[in-house]
Amino acid sequence: MRLTKPTSHSFFQFVKTFTSFALAIRNASSPHKALSLYSDMHQKSVPFDSFSILFTLKSCTRLHNVVLNKHLHAHIIKLGFSSHVYVATSLLYAYIVTSFDDACKLFNEMPVRNTTTWNTMITGYSRLGDVKKACSVFGEMPERDLVSWSAVIAAHINRGCNEQGLHLFRDMLMNKEGLIPDQVTVGSVLSGCAHMGTLGSLLGKSVHGFIAKNAWELNVELGTVLVDMYAKCGVITSACQVFELMRERNVMSWTALICGAAQHGYCKDALSMFELMQKEGVKANELTFTGILSACVHAGLVEEGQRFFKMIEECGLELKIQHYGCMVDLFGKAGLVEEAYEVIMTMKLQPNVVVWSSFLSACKEHKKFEMAERVTEKVLGIVKPENDGGVYTLICDLYALGGKWDDAERVRKLMVNLNVRKFRGSSIDGHMAEEFSWSPEGPITGKKIVFYLFSSLTPVRWRLKMTSLASSVAVVGTCNPKRLRHCSGPSRSLPTSQSVTKLKISSHCYEDSSLRLLVDEKPKPSLFARREILGFGLCSGLLSALTELHPSANAAEVSSCDFTVAPSGLAFCDKVVGYGPEASKGQLIKAHYVGKLENGKVFDSSYNRGKPLTFRIGVGEVIKGWDQGILGGDGVPPMLAGGKRVLKLPPELGYGVRGAGCRGGSCIIPPDSVLMFDVEFIGKAS
Repeated sequence: MRLTKPTSHSFFQFVKTFTSFALAIRNASSPHKALSLYSDMHQKSVPFDSFSILFTLKSCTRLHNVVLNKHLHAHIIKLGFSSHVYVATSLLYAYIVTSFDDACKLFNEMPVRNTTTWNTMITGYSRLGDVKKACSVFGEMPERDLVSWSAVIAAHINRGCNEQGLHLFRDMLMNKEGLIPDQVTVGSVLSGCAHMGTLGSLLGKSVHGFIAKNAWELNVELGTVLVDMYAKCGVITSACQVFELMRERNVMSWTALICGAAQHGYCKDALSMFELMQKEGVKANELTFTGILSACVHAGLVEEGQRFFKMIEECGLELKIQHYGCMVDLFGKAGLVEEAYEVIMTMKLQPNVVVWSSFLSACKEHKKFEMAERVTEKVLGIVKPENDGGVYTLICDLYALGGKWDDAERVRKLMVNLNVRKFRGSSIDGHMAEEFSWSPEGPITGKKIVFYLFSSLTPVRWRLKMTSLASSVAVVGTCNPKRLRHCSGPSRSLPTSQSVTKLKISSHCYEDSSLRLLVDEKPKPSLFARREILGFGLCSGLLSALTELHPSANAAEVSSCDFTVAPSGLAFCDKVVGYGPEASKGQLIKAHYVGKLENGKVFDSSYNRGKPLTFRIGVGEVIKGWDQGILGGDGVPPMLAGGKRVLKLPPELGYGVRGAGCRGGSCIIPPDSVLMFDVEFIGKAS
C-alpha cells in the first residue's frame, strides 16, 4: 500500500491517509506487513497517534524481536508517548516475551501504572516460573481485579503449587471486592484440582456445580478442562457424562478422556474411545497416542502396543520420548527385556532418566542383572541427585541382588556424598494423594505438610493405614475454638512414626476453613528412622461463598450407583460391603449418615456434628426406610458392619405428607419428599 505525502492544503486527504494507514496496520494479515506499513507511514511523514503505535507494538510482539522492540521504544520516546500508560503497557508486554530484564527496567521507570500494567508483570513472572516474584507484585498492587487474581492463581497452578493456588481462589471468593470467577479463573482452578487426586475431585465437583448453576455453556475449552479434571482424578463416570454433554469436541477433549481412562486402569474403555474417535473423523495427536500406549502397558497388550506405535508415524506424527518410554515399559513388564533394550538402542532421541528407569525396573523384576550392568554407569552419568533419588536406590538394589556388594556400597556412599533424597509417596485407601519428603533434621513447617481443603457438601470418611504408631496428630479448625461445631467432621486422628517436637504452620487463617495440628507427644517404639507426618484437613466452608453443589454436578456420583428397588419402593446401592456382623432387631447400633433431598441439597449430616447416630434398629426409633435399609428384609440384604450403602426412600418410607423441620410455613424436608441417605454402618454400640 503506497500513498502520496499529504499536503497542508488538503486536510481531507491528510485524514484519509492517516486513517488508511492506521486501519491497514491493525488489519494486517502478518506482523511483517504491519511493520512495512509502519515504515511507509514514517517515510511519508504521516504523524502517529497512540492507536497506530499500539497496533504496531502488537505486531512487534508476535515477532519476538528485541532489537525491533528497542527501535520502537526509541520512536515512542521521540514522539512523546512514553508517559502514555496504554502504550507503555503494550511495550512492557513486548519486552516480556523477548527481554525480561528490559521489561523490569521499563516497569520501574513508568511514571503511571494501571491495573493492566501490574497484571502484565504478574504474567511475565508466571511465564518465568517465578511464583515468589509474581506474588510480590500481586501484594504491591494498589487495586486488584479479576484478571489479577486469575493471573496469580494460574501462576501457582502452572508451577505445580496447587494447594497454594486453591488457597488464593478461596481468598478471592472471601475478598470484600466481591469478584465472581469467570471461565479463565475456573479453568485454572479445575486444572489445580486435577492434580490433587481423588480428594481434589470433591472441590472440582463444587466448581462444576457453580458452572451448572450459572448456566455456562460447556464449550470446547471449559468442557475439556472439566473432562480432564474428572478423568485425572479417576472419576471416569463423571468425565464421560460431561463429555456426552459437550456439543462440540476436539482432539484434546477425546485425549483427556482416553488418557484418564488409561491412567486409572480402564484400558479396554480407552481403546474403545480411540476407535470411536477415529470413526468420528477426529485425527489423533502425539498425546493421544501416549494415552493409548499407556493403556496397552497397563493391560499388557504387547501386539496392540506395537501396532499403535507403528501407527504414529503412519499418521504423519513425530515419535516423542514418551512413546519410546511406553514401549520400553510395555516390553519390560511383559518380560521381553531384550526387546526393551533394542527399543532404546534404536531410538531416534536420546533416552532420558524415565526410559532408563523403566528398563532397570524390568531388569530387577525379571532378574536380568547382567543386562542392567551394561547401562548402570551410563545412567549414573545423567541422573540428578535432587530429582532422581529413586533411580539411585534402584541401581543400588540391582547391584545388591546381583551379588555386586562392592558396587552397591559404592553407589550408597555416592548417594550420601551427593545428599540424595528419595521422595516418599502417600495414599489413602489406595487412592492417589501427594508425594513429599523432607530432611529428618530441623523443625517441620507447615510448608512441608500436605493439606486438602474441600467442601463438606460431600462428606468423606477415611482411614490412614500405617504400622508402628507413635504420635497422634489431629486436624481441627483453628480460627475460633467456638466455631469447631461448623467443621464437617470430627477431628481425624493421624499416626506418625516418631514424636514430633516442633511444628509450625504457615497459613492464613480464615473462619471455618483453616486448620491446625494438635500433637499428642507420647513416645512409643518405632520402626522408622525419620520423622514423618501427613496432614489432611477435612473442613467446610471453602466454597460456601461460591455456591451450593448443583444437582447436575452431584448427578455423576448418584448415577454411578446401580440401585436395586425392593417391593416396598426402597432403592439401595452398596458402595462398600462390610466385613463385620449384621445388626439384629432391637440392637443398639451406631451409624454415620448424610441426608439429602432428591435435588442433592444436604439437610443433615452426622459428620458435621462430629459423632455418629446411636439408636435401636427395627423398633421404630428411626424412619421405616432406615430400619429396612440397615436391618434388611423384603428383598433388601442386611448391611454388615463397616459397610456403606446409599438409600433412596420414597415419601411413605420417610417423612410422608407431614415433612419435617417445618416452621413458619417452610420445611427443611418438604412434604412428600424423596430422600437420599449415604449410610455408614459402624456396628454395635458399646
